[in-house]
Amino acid sequence: MKFHTGIAAIGSMFALLVAAAAAATIPSGGSQPDLTSQDQLQILFRLYVGDINDYAAHALYNDEPAFIKCMLDAESYKREVGALAAIKHIASASATPPTGIKHIVKMLHNFSTPNEYHCVVMEQLSGTYLDNVVRQANEDERDAVAREIFRQTLLGTQALHDAGFAHGDLKGKHIMISTSPVTDTASEKAQGVVKYRSTMVELNAVIIDLGTTTLWKQRERPSHFSAVNFMAPELLAYQKGLPVPDMRYADIWSLGVALYRTLEDEYPFHPTLIHQFAQASLSSAQSLDQWRKPRPMNHWNRAVEEMVKEILRPEANLRPLPSALLTRSHWLKDNAEDGTRPAPSKNARTGSPLRRT
Repeated sequence: MKFHTGIAAIGSMFALLVAAAAAATIPSGGSQPDLTSQDQLQILFRLYVGDINDYAAHALYNDEPAFIKCMLDAESYKREVGALAAIKHIASASATPPTGIKHIVKMLHNFSTPNEYHCVVMEQLSGTYLDNVVRQANEDERDAVAREIFRQTLLGTQALHDAGFAHGDLKGKHIMISTSPVTDTASEKAQGVVKYRSTMVELNAVIIDLGTTTLWKQRERPSHFSAVNFMAPELLAYQKGLPVPDMRYADIWSLGVALYRTLEDEYPFHPTLIHQFAQASLSSAQSLDQWRKPRPMNHWNRAVEEMVKEILRPEANLRPLPSALLTRSHWLKDNAEDGTRPAPSKNARTGSPLRRT
């Protein structure tokens, strides 16, 4: 989510929230953030994000920094809380929860107000989004940075799928990346530690914004589909009344598009093709043929390109799920020899440094 200042846009909601705060429904498991004064509300909701009805800001929860997001869309709220509550239960039910759990944003609390605002309190994350992050590394670091980010994102996606949910809207802006400097020499070889702009750092990728999650086993229909450029062919062709596709494979497609866009700074398929397919102006045979030809990767290496082609298959059930990618992809294997991972092209685009946390 990208923040924009919006004090004028939210002034009208302050009175409603002030009146509702004291009577807000508070589920068990935590204390409600203090929303009792006009000043606190002005600070809390001084920023808004996305739709005019959605608001987000930083706050304190149990004296710890937190992020609070409020919305009027009860359906998105229900889906996000349902998925995050399930993940939270899995994390607390075992002394050794699945590794991927830590790559999904953590929910601390949730509540609704009588005037129908629905709020989710989450851990506060710092850093930047997946978009452009790899290009911010030095030339000889990009391969390792990209590989580690994608590996962690796959682990998070796998944990979400294993919990029975598909994300439904995976893209660069829904994957938060942070770094922590590593000063202990013994830790430099630990999982997740890479060199970034000549400094050893621990990378952490976290999947956020779960308002479009679905129960994939029940073939639950999404409340809305993801951004069109990230939509799998079976979703572009979906018509109401038909069986809902297995959304796990749609998640994998979206991740393939996100990775391609991060590395190449463009989408793997021309926008005209996507528009034509969505408008059903291509025959089925023509469509499948076109989807087999993603744009060549001009700024990266063959190992990555082969994996992306494996992910971006038009036949959903032929796409490898996260567990298969993590074990089969030569690019992602931890025990692959360095010589088998060609360095990115010298023409790879660069960007400004990633903000460290």
